[in-house]
Amino acid sequence: RLADTVGAFNPVQTFDLVSQVRNRVRSLALDYHAHNDLGMATANSLTALYAGANSVNVTVNGIGERAGNAALEEVVMAVVRSGVFGCRVDTRTLSELSQAVARASGRMPGPAKPVVGSEVFHHESGIHVRALQQEPDSYELFHPEEVGAPARRYVIGKHSGYASLRAFFSREGHGGKRDVPPWMLSMVKRESVRLKRSLTSSEVELLYKSSEGK
Repeated sequence: RLADTVGAFNPVQTFDLVSQVRNRVRSLALDYHAHNDLGMATANSLTALYAGANSVNVTVNGIGERAGNAALEEVVMAVVRSGVFGCRVDTRTLSELSQAVARASGRMPGPAKPVVGSEVFHHESGIHVRALQQEPDSYELFHPEEVGAPARRYVIGKHSGYASLRAFFSREGHGGKRDVPPWMLSMVKRESVRLKRSLTSSEVELLYKSSEGK
């Protein structure tokens, strides 16, 4: 085992170390242990595999000393998306596994946590939403169902466009309404800026009802 116990390495250093050991001892089974003190545990773990390591250490949600270890869910998806290495993990179980460990440990992953965060599949930008409605691959490296996550959600906020509002009205039972009045989008943006956050469904509904007929 080659252990970067204080998370000091970057991918270049990891590749140099692992490849040097691999070249000198070709028959040895190599394992790499990365910590995340500089936010590079996943990158270093994938790099170690490229450099010749046979295995890497991971923990669910990256739980570990200090900033944690390489996160299983991140490394698994990086391995899968690399197209280079085989992986027998059923990625559709990753979200459920993450939630189970979070409940047991009392340590919830942040909403933007890669792969399993609650907001990973939230989209607000008008350009993104419009493109996603045409082709989901345009702004998602992988899709919610691939990691067992809830369906993607279009968030209404200051970056929203007409595509987001049309999707909202259709979802909330406005008869599949497609024509969003210009005043609605401008009101949504102003309210989101005022509140310094995206809007809830009830807040969007209230804005619509309070200004309907303008």
